[in-house]
Amino acid sequence: MRVFDNAKLDEVKAEIRHIQDSDKTEKLSALAIFILLHGEDNGTIFAEISMYRIDTEIFNRLTGDNCSSLAGKPKLIFVQACQGKETDPDSWVA
Repeated sequence: MRVFDNAKLDEVKAEIRHIQDSDKTEKLSALAIFILLHGEDNGTIFAEISMYRIDTEIFNRLTGDNCSSLAGKPKLIFVQACQGKETDPDSWVA
């Protein structure tokens, strides 16, 4: 397991390339990625000093044609990111 705190976009891209190119990836039976960041309402999320789109920088790079070692294997990508500047309404839980 690898954990990155406040990763810069270059670090995110490097880690995805590492997953794509790694011989160890062939031995994996699944991949899980958890991303907890701020975002915008257009699918953009923030790295430490820049923004990127989750679909182009993460999802598309892990498809079978871009990452053959993970083809046919489950890829679980969890994203917790706000999507805009509006706040959610309050909810009461009893």
